[in-house]
Amino acid sequence: MSDPISELNSGLRGLYRLTREIGEGGMATVYLADDVRHGRQVAIKVLRADISKQIGTERFQQEIRITAGLHHPHILPLHDSGSAAGRLFYVMPHVDGESLKERLAREGELPVEEAAQILRDVVDALSAAHAAGVVHRDIKPANILLKDRHAFVADFGVAKAIRAAKAGEQLTTVGTSLGTPAYMSPEQAAGDEDIDHRSDIYAVGAVAYELLTGRPPFTASTHRGVLMAHVTQTPDPVRMHRASVPPGFADAIMKCLEKKRADRWQAVDELLPYLAAASIPHDGTAPSAKPTPESRRRWTSRPGILLGVGLLVASVTVLVGGDGIRTAMQSWLDGATQAPAGEARETSTASPEGLDTDGPYVLAVARPANETGDPRFDYLAARLEDEMRRDVALRAPELELLASTSGGAAAAEGDDEASPLPALSAAGASHVLASRYTLEAEALSVRLEIQDTRSGQSLRVLDPVVGPEGSLDSLIAAVGDRAAVVGIVLSSVRGDGPYLLRYESLPPSVVVAERMRDGSRAVGQGRRDDAIDLFQQARAEAPDFPGVYSPLLAQLANSSRHQESEVVMAAAREVYPRMTRVEQLYAQEYLGMLPTLGARYAARQELYELVGGARGSAWGFAFLAVQVNELSEARDALREHFRDPDAPNLQGFPQQWLFKGQVHHLLGEHRAELETMEEAVERLGEHRAFSAARVFALVALDSVDAALADEGLDPVDPHFRWHVTHVAGLELRRHGHPELARQLLAELPPIVEAHPEAFEPGNIDFGMAYYETGRYEEAVPHLRAVLELDDEFWIPAAALLVISLEALGRDDEARAAEREMEAYEPPVEPSAPLRERVDFDRARRWAALVPASRGDAAGTVRALREAFEDGAPYYQYLEAIMGGGFFLHVRPELDRVADDPTYQALVRPR
Repeated sequence: MSDPISELNSGLRGLYRLTREIGEGGMATVYLADDVRHGRQVAIKVLRADISKQIGTERFQQEIRITAGLHHPHILPLHDSGSAAGRLFYVMPHVDGESLKERLAREGELPVEEAAQILRDVVDALSAAHAAGVVHRDIKPANILLKDRHAFVADFGVAKAIRAAKAGEQLTTVGTSLGTPAYMSPEQAAGDEDIDHRSDIYAVGAVAYELLTGRPPFTASTHRGVLMAHVTQTPDPVRMHRASVPPGFADAIMKCLEKKRADRWQAVDELLPYLAAASIPHDGTAPSAKPTPESRRRWTSRPGILLGVGLLVASVTVLVGGDGIRTAMQSWLDGATQAPAGEARETSTASPEGLDTDGPYVLAVARPANETGDPRFDYLAARLEDEMRRDVALRAPELELLASTSGGAAAAEGDDEASPLPALSAAGASHVLASRYTLEAEALSVRLEIQDTRSGQSLRVLDPVVGPEGSLDSLIAAVGDRAAVVGIVLSSVRGDGPYLLRYESLPPSVVVAERMRDGSRAVGQGRRDDAIDLFQQARAEAPDFPGVYSPLLAQLANSSRHQESEVVMAAAREVYPRMTRVEQLYAQEYLGMLPTLGARYAARQELYELVGGARGSAWGFAFLAVQVNELSEARDALREHFRDPDAPNLQGFPQQWLFKGQVHHLLGEHRAELETMEEAVERLGEHRAFSAARVFALVALDSVDAALADEGLDPVDPHFRWHVTHVAGLELRRHGHPELARQLLAELPPIVEAHPEAFEPGNIDFGMAYYETGRYEEAVPHLRAVLELDDEFWIPAAALLVISLEALGRDDEARAAEREMEAYEPPVEPSAPLRERVDFDRARRWAALVPASRGDAAGTVRALREAFEDGAPYYQYLEAIMGGGFFLHVRPELDRVADDPTYQALVRPR
């Protein structure tokens, strides 16, 4: 018998060299190969000889070419295709990982948050494919490849090629079905020819079902039995097989598996909010690579880590392109889909009041006005309108276009009598793209203007597109591209399009606009690495485009790509003078131009006042207002942020609801706090952080019995249990229940002692467990162990060590420890990632506990002022859930100076 690799290599000579088989299925075999021409490793999938014969080369290449036209970070691209040794093949990148099928075979059901993260990538890929009119038809674990934390969808076009060849029944008899039975939709199983994108949605549901339960929705002894089950049976509910799956997530999966297409989700990206919520692990952190023992020791179960680095990042990325909020506990991201490098700055600085911010938008493309004075150019109006409409529809398909206006241009600003804006608004248009063209020195000049029909405001007059009279085709194409850019920007982020058009630089080309849009969407879905890559692609296309730098730096700020960040920062400084004021306000913090917390707050305040809540500026302002003790301003800004509680940026992201509740807590508005958490549960489903926050609200409302009976006090995970118990104990003491607080805090040492693998030496939780219960002798060695790490918990541990030693009467040791604390310099360079700098800034507050424990009000005030001047916040985002509670709100050491007028003036909420 001949060697298939040798046969294929003979047919592929000079192109590819197969080295070994890496996978086999019923339809094809996959080989690892060397791409001879390009010097890279690839994967080549070779169809069986009988299937190849049935399909034929022409038909195969016609259909497989579909994949070549799909460009998306989670779609495995097609490098090449053809035939060799009588067998059809196609070439893909080699993914040095494994298939989801292999992963399931090895592990069975996956952790909920990991399954959700994989599904997010798959859904995102399918959303792009469906938008391009492409249906996969064979979504299954074998066609989902895993690399690091990401999933890639392969084999677009193959199933359609087989069906197009009308080989279905023949091939099925030898073990190949048009789709895979375990994941086929009822209409596929029934042999329906009319297959649309909802079949892929069903398959996603089937794959998700298996990821969560370890089994597909239906099993039977034969393929026919499985197919009949898809058509006639209802699968068991997901939670029947795995009760730990969040109800909302489980229901979303079951909706995918509805028999009737009309009963399923009608667009695959409707799943994204449920996947985003489920991808936050039960400890609140966003999914990441498995931590090493060292990283786990240094970064988990720490008071300052709150709900986890990833959760904090997600809290801002949720703004669907978000607002860069680089200030506190970690650092953030978000992105701005922006606007024109090199364009004239007609951008208004007036108040945005009256702009139509309620998306989705409807755009009217007005018939351009011929202002050449020459009737020979009247015909050009129709051609320009058609080109603009066509390009907007093609490049921004999610933006609704009003039927052709065919009635003259929108009037110039101020020409109220002739303005068609009221009529266009009545017809349903939210915005109009008006244009006019003139003739000067044998050159035609076309100027576009985007107007808000409701307010009558001109959002932007674009730089003219100019071309010689004898080259109209090029001119018309350029105008179409410019209109497409406007359409992409207007439809990029719900509610923010008008602000982007008014305040930020327009992308200089369609390609850059698409990269910015896709990058912002990746941010909103928590795919930071993908967002960085997309923004970098935009920067490579247009390095002088100012709008790319803020969102790119925002993503890099909390990534490990520090060298890349330095390069981008240097380029951003060169471009900074050409940025709009809004872009400068976003960029300043990343460029080291806002050295103090006060300066960051002032910049966020200016941004918020300028753009009126757009781009997440209300959230960003509230975030900074809390840190500088402007709690009333934070509450008011959050009212704007939560104006539409059903907005995408509030769905599936519990941390924003938690923050709102905690602002109410600090202001003493505990009934509003409890109502916020109850609404969060109603909208997003139960979440253990909501339970914890509910406990704190009940304590403050003096509903202590209800608080102590709440399930939020009894989480399974030892880390979260420690933190909730700790904060609940501090809150009980803060609100007048010292004996109950003592009883609850007494549970801390047993928690750490029962879980030495989680609370090892050097973990401040261990020392604090004994410190909070007055077991100072046991606390001392654990606090000293923290000091050996020289990390962001050095100052808190040192302060508690001094107090513990004084309580034990070991005054000489206490003085020595205090001198060491006063001389301590954090090992953080000014160029270090913002997250690390903020962690150390926050820790400086703890030094004030030493004089406070002695009743020294002047020393306490002095230490706090020095900390605040160095950048320490008054309060920190989500600090009430984990991290020892809101520092100034609950630390018992501060009670001894609480009546001092100077202290009260310093810390009283404003």
